[in-house]
Amino acid sequence: MKIYNISISLLIGLVICMTGCDIDNYDEPDSTFCGKFVTKNGDPVYQRVQATTSLKLNLYETKRENSLPQQFYTKLDGTFENSMLFGNEYEVILEQTNFLPIEDRTIFVKGRTEEIYEVVPFCEVKSATAIKIPGDSIQVKFSLSREKDTDCKITGYAIYWNASPYVDDQSVNKKGEIPVSTPQPDTGLLAPGKVFEEECDITSLVEEFGHIIKNNNYQVYVRIAVTTSYKGNSFINFSDVLPVKLN
Repeated sequence: MKIYNISISLLIGLVICMTGCDIDNYDEPDSTFCGKFVTKNGDPVYQRVQATTSLKLNLYETKRENSLPQQFYTKLDGTFENSMLFGNEYEVILEQTNFLPIEDRTIFVKGRTEEIYEVVPFCEVKSATAIKIPGDSIQVKFSLSREKDTDCKITGYAIYWNASPYVDDQSVNKKGEIPVSTPQPDTGLLAPGKVFEEECDITSLVEEFGHIIKNNNYQVYVRIAVTTSYKGNSFINFSDVLPVKLN
């Protein structure tokens, strides 16, 4: 009886060992797909903080029917990277974009493969500055730019601020905001030399998150967003994140 039990145990151990060896023999992802979204001048097309609301890339293997997509998101500066891919041909479909529609692309990923997307944003925030002024306030200045014949309308802009450099229009990434609706038609917003100026009262930010601001070398972070309407849908384009030294 003891010999029988030992034999069963050895058999079970052998099966587990063989199964484990089979699992270990699967190939691991060995390729990376990376790149960025830029304007024709090479400027970054800024996005939301990297999360499910940012620009999404869906990669479908072209040689497999009904394949599930590899999904990932751009970083705040419009760059992206996925290093968990197998060398293969993929169709790239974009979602949650903030630029004029472009055609889907098919790319072959092997090793480290880089793809540059040159796109036309619905609107660009230009020459953005943010400085500390007397009191717990920040002065923000910027201008707007848009390609001709894009058939989109500027509907408003906003200033957001946060105690961390992760700033956008999502509630978790802003501790204050100034929303502004813009008049129609919007052509006056794009006049040469037109500069927008806003003052942001950050008193509540300093009072509530002073310890975080201190740890960030007494800096807070500001970002400008412009909202447009295109074919009945609303889109948002961003400036870079602007650090502001408080002392």
